[in-house]
Amino acid sequence: MRPLLWIVLAVVAIALVALSAQHNDGMLAELIRRYNEATLETKVMGLVFLAVAAAALFRQRLTNVLGSALIWAAIVLALALGYTYRFELHDVAERLMSEFIPGRPASKGRTVELARGSGGGFAVNAQVNGARVAMVLLSLIHI
Repeated sequence: MRPLLWIVLAVVAIALVALSAQHNDGMLAELIRRYNEATLETKVMGLVFLAVAAAALFRQRLTNVLGSALIWAAIVLALALGYTYRFELHDVAERLMSEFIPGRPASKGRTVELARGSGGGFAVNAQVNGARVAMVLLSLIHI
């Protein structure tokens, strides 16, 4: 089966080279126009044909190829999601950091939130007249 597949691929490649070598712009434009007007079923059948041809060529390494393709698809999807939700993820990261680092505020618009420390107070690293000052705010109301 492998030699037959190579023969079919070689014939298709030779036909494409001959078509492009003729510089027949009308024929090439007609081919592109027909492809653009093709139905979804025709395009899916073409993709299935290419997938079967690739499976026949790489049948020994098909599982490795599919595994690598799935890993890359997952990486691309994760990067796309991260980029799409980058502002929301920034807010989540800021909120998470304020919970784990004492004195680090989480701002939301004009509101600043601080996590209560284990002693019941709020430890803050403030900046007063350009100098960093460590402060502890105590709350008198216990909730």
